[in-house]
Amino acid sequence: MRSNLLHLIKKLSLLLVVLTVLVVTLLFSLENQQSVSLTFAGWSAPSIPVSFYIVAAFLLGLLLGPLWGFMIVHRNNKRLRK
Repeated sequence: MRSNLLHLIKKLSLLLVVLTVLVVTLLFSLENQQSVSLTFAGWSAPSIPVSFYIVAAFLLGLLLGPLWGFMIVHRNNKRLRK
């Protein structure tokens, strides 16, 4: 019984965190609609809202962070086996 309650609390906590991040991201996007054009090494990006660049960087970090962590753990486990 207690285990089921803890499992439910963990799921609800995760849901609350995900919903909070989604709402904050939506509000951020709605508040930052100024268009900007980025230039780097001679390459110019099209003029799009600044919120797009920031949310894209956030999502890229969410994808690459765990991947990088997995690669480090995998490399360390491989070293330990030798």
